[in-house]
Amino acid sequence: MKKINLIIIISALLLNISCDSIKNAVNTVTNKNPIKLNFKLTDNPRNVKNAKPDAHVEEDTAIIVTLSNPETCFIGLEEFPLETVGAKISLLLEKSPAERENIYLNVSASTQYLPFVKMVDKLRLNDIKQINLIVLPEVKTDVQFHVLKVKVMPEPKADETDDEEYYKMTMINLSKDGKINFARNDKKTYFTLDKEEIKPEDAEAKIKQFLKEREEKKVLRTGTNEIDKRIYIKATKSSNYAQVVKLLDAATGAGADVYLQIDDLSE
Repeated sequence: MKKINLIIIISALLLNISCDSIKNAVNTVTNKNPIKLNFKLTDNPRNVKNAKPDAHVEEDTAIIVTLSNPETCFIGLEEFPLETVGAKISLLLEKSPAERENIYLNVSASTQYLPFVKMVDKLRLNDIKQINLIVLPEVKTDVQFHVLKVKVMPEPKADETDDEEYYKMTMINLSKDGKINFARNDKKTYFTLDKEEIKPEDAEAKIKQFLKEREEKKVLRTGTNEIDKRIYIKATKSSNYAQVVKLLDAATGAGADVYLQIDDLSE
């Protein structure tokens, strides 16, 4: 009788272990356990209103660049000097050219803007025109990861000042002390800052108002019938990355065609 009881107890224990193993395996899949991810997690900017869910982040083919510190970054789980990121991405794109539109940047909210700009500049050399910033959304969804999409302004050319499009550019300028102003260009001056300062909480409404004025005045992109909704975001080298993301988020929410301007930045 004792032997039978012992067998029953051992069987129950084995069954329980087996069930727990299955349960853990299921949880690993359904809860997207971060340990299983193919990139390093970091403290991304939070409460981004216009972030979109993106399941591709978790797929093996996704190219994810994590900014670790001012000198190094990770591509997936491999660490590289920041200066070599462009060459490494180039090799990956040769194998998977379709991923050119799916470059994800996984950057800490506390990062200074300059290392981020250096990384984007290296990516731009590979003809990458859009980047996806991994962020934490204001409203969570069933998808674990969310991104904010932004275009990258091409590297300026020597004859840029003769281009009519160049003079239509309107920037939102973020100063090192956190002040936000429109910066407009014309053929007489080079990006004059508006005197009116924009409060961060008012940025989306101000940009929306600006785009409405463009629509009313029928400011079109050259050679098209489309209203020119381009807004270029420019910050200083010492700006905080999370502040820049907040401004990108506001411009996206206003309905702008959002670009990063990363050239000729002040300290």
